[in-house]
Amino acid sequence: MTTRRITIRPGQTKKITLPGPVRKIIIKPR
Repeated sequence: MTTRRITIRPGQTKKITLPGPVRKIIIKPR
C-alpha cells in the first residue's frame, strides 16, 4: 500500500493511495 501526498496549490491537496492493483485518487480541499 503506497500513500503519496502531492500539493499542487496552497489550497488543494491530492492524495493518491495505491492499495495493490487498485488506484484511488482523493482530492481534498485544504
